[in-house]
Amino acid sequence: MKRNKLSFLTVFCFLLISCSIPVHTISPNPSNPIRTVAVLPMYNATNDVEGPRVVRELTEKRIKNGITPASR
Repeated sequence: MKRNKLSFLTVFCFLLISCSIPVHTISPNPSNPIRTVAVLPMYNATNDVEGPRVVRELTEKRIKNGITPASR
């Protein structure tokens, strides 16, 4: 019983510490001339034939609108 509590406390402390580590983000560089992003065809491991095309089109729309999954 004491060992279980110690294990739980150890795991909890590691999780708490990992949540406090800052995430490195790269700020946009206005002097960077690169303005092109390629959205390549996607691999389809499902039975849906249209799935990759739909996902690619949604990705293109989000990139054009400046919306990324991280900025929701």
